[in-house]
Amino acid sequence: MKALTEPIKELGIYDDLRRSLNKKGITGVTGLTDSARTVFSYALTEGIRLFIASDPVRAQQIEEEAFLFGREVYRYPARDMMFYQADLSGNMLLRQRMQALKALYEYRRNGDGEGLTMITTFDALMERTAPASSITENLLLMKNGDVLDTEEFAKKLTDLGYERSPEAEEPGQYAIRGGIVDVYPLTEDNPVRIELWGDEIDSIREYDALSQRSIEKLENVVIYPATDLVTDEDMRLGARVKIMEEEERVYESLRKEMKTEAAFRLKSYSDQICEALLMGININLSPYIGYLYERTESLLDLINGPDVSIIIDEPARCEEKGHAVWQEWSDSLIHRIETGHMLPGEGNVLISAEEVFAKLMSFPVLAASMISLHHEDYKYAAEYSVNSQAISSYNNSFDQLRSDLERYKKRKSRVVILSP
Repeated sequence: MKALTEPIKELGIYDDLRRSLNKKGITGVTGLTDSARTVFSYALTEGIRLFIASDPVRAQQIEEEAFLFGREVYRYPARDMMFYQADLSGNMLLRQRMQALKALYEYRRNGDGEGLTMITTFDALMERTAPASSITENLLLMKNGDVLDTEEFAKKLTDLGYERSPEAEEPGQYAIRGGIVDVYPLTEDNPVRIELWGDEIDSIREYDALSQRSIEKLENVVIYPATDLVTDEDMRLGARVKIMEEEERVYESLRKEMKTEAAFRLKSYSDQICEALLMGININLSPYIGYLYERTESLLDLINGPDVSIIIDEPARCEEKGHAVWQEWSDSLIHRIETGHMLPGEGNVLISAEEVFAKLMSFPVLAASMISLHHEDYKYAAEYSVNSQAISSYNNSFDQLRSDLERYKKRKSRVVILSP
């Protein structure tokens, strides 16, 4: 959309901004309305763009605007850390996260394209994640002529977070019926059917889940995990041992403090988790990431690379959001541990807002906002000011629109109409 970005390249500060954004650190640009922040970001950056919003509503607005500049736009939503035990939204949020990660890894592997845009919220950057290798090293690639052991394949799919079902009707499910294997990859719009001749793959085709009609024959298929926390039996059993050891320590501590109800509640809760890990029952593993992985990362670690530019939308709001999330989580953590609703190790799922900003300093960052504010967690390496204005809706009043356009023309203003 050069019609939108070219006027920005004519600004006197454009070259200085570009030079500033070629360096690590945070460059501030103030005076930008909501839509202007998106346009400025695309005019100043390229490659992989990571937009950081303060809340999901603003993230959705940026997503809608970003589609004007290309189709490779993905949302990476945050987990609901306060209610992580309840699967309130099904696979929807997880599917969005995995689609974004798949797009990132494939863009890096292919090394070309029009660019990639990921949109997230600040609290998503605070989450501890599994290392990138847990996904990239667990892709299932199958092609015509390959030998496929269905029992081993089913076990692998289960380790990757897929659920066995009579039919693969929903993303994240698979079904095996004789020589037919159906898999509905979490990252795809349609399931695939693998037909076997003996133990050899005879055909692979994409099909419609409702009508069962074939859409396209495929030479090969790559199946991404149905979880961003890929584990195997050894990892789950290792986590079980750690949970049991911590349960014993905390249980005795609560007993000594005469908190018997909390102690028995904790024991009952952790015993259920240990049984699920032992039996391989599909549960939400997010709270137990610290028990499962020796090393954890964050989204900023996963996306890190020389081709990345980061845009913080209204950094003051993001900073405020980060501190609020950290405080709310910390207060909740203390209460839950004291009442036996969780183990201390389950609290190691977030990093602080200060740590996030420290990580951001290793990227070229554009902090786009309407007004300039002092920030506790960081300082601008450079700061620039522009003057952008949003115009009101004219509700089919073309005479008023023409009048205003003539007025803007006399003032030598540039008018950019941004409408998703």
